[in-house]
Amino acid sequence: MLRSTAVLASFVILLVVGGPSPAHAQDAPPGATLTGISLDTLDLTTPEGRRALLRRRPFVPQATPPYTGDRTIFYGVRASQVTEGSQVLLVPPSEVPTLSPATFQAASWLVHPDAPTESLGEVRYFSGGQDVRLGRSTVLPYDDVRLSLDPGVSVQPGDQLLAVRESRTIENVGQVMIPTGVLEVQRVDASGAVARLVRDYSKVELGNQIVPMRTFPLEAGVYPGDTPSRFSARVLAFEERKELYLPGDRFFIDAGAADGLAVGDEFSAMAGAADGWEGADAGDFQVVGLRDGTATLRIVQSRLPSVIRPGMTVVLTRAMP
Repeated sequence: MLRSTAVLASFVILLVVGGPSPAHAQDAPPGATLTGISLDTLDLTTPEGRRALLRRRPFVPQATPPYTGDRTIFYGVRASQVTEGSQVLLVPPSEVPTLSPATFQAASWLVHPDAPTESLGEVRYFSGGQDVRLGRSTVLPYDDVRLSLDPGVSVQPGDQLLAVRESRTIENVGQVMIPTGVLEVQRVDASGAVARLVRDYSKVELGNQIVPMRTFPLEAGVYPGDTPSRFSARVLAFEERKELYLPGDRFFIDAGAADGLAVGDEFSAMAGAADGWEGADAGDFQVVGLRDGTATLRIVQSRLPSVIRPGMTVVLTRAMP
């Protein structure tokens, strides 16, 4: 007991004697200015004042001139991931298209059962041989894979191909095809071609089909504008089955390029329309993929998620020039 008391006393003395001393003006290097925290009217002698101080973000140093440069600083939810020196690059609309190339290439589409195949071949195995010791079928970014090309198909180094997988079959509608990634041909030999996964949109696996890359149809600075047309279409199905559909989810409509639609066109939907009332705005949608008879739309805004369902009618509100 006496030994324990002696050890505790030594520890207390060490804390008192060896603890850090308060900062003094002479501790600062020549020319430096000591700054504190701007507390405004907070009374730190009360628990309420101390809790208010801990909730305050950001702390503002005193005697620090405000920064007048063009930058945006994020605080709050993502403050731990963004430093105070982070900057946001503002790009004028004239330099970007209304839709990114990646969003366009990642858009799924419908294939009618009677439609001719677009497949050029498939992803067979990892480059270097059918090595079962690899133990995986998922292709990761920068993996090299061997392609099995259909007869008559030829590719050259540098060509880019789109890997796709067959998803669910929708009765009386068609097969859902989902892009999984972009493969770039590295070399061609007697056994076929070797390609590298340079971009992935979904899970790329051995056995995925390969199809030609689609040509990006949009130009920078060209955006949809208001249109007097009240063209309408019906929602056939969604890419995936969900209870609620939210921004980013994709669905298919029964109209396409043959009906005059273009990638970038925007639609909206009204819910609960009745005599004397046009209904409530359920959401905004944008065309991200196009076929002759169908189009793929992405949910941009979902104001009434519970009413966004197959069978719903969408109306063209803004059209590409």
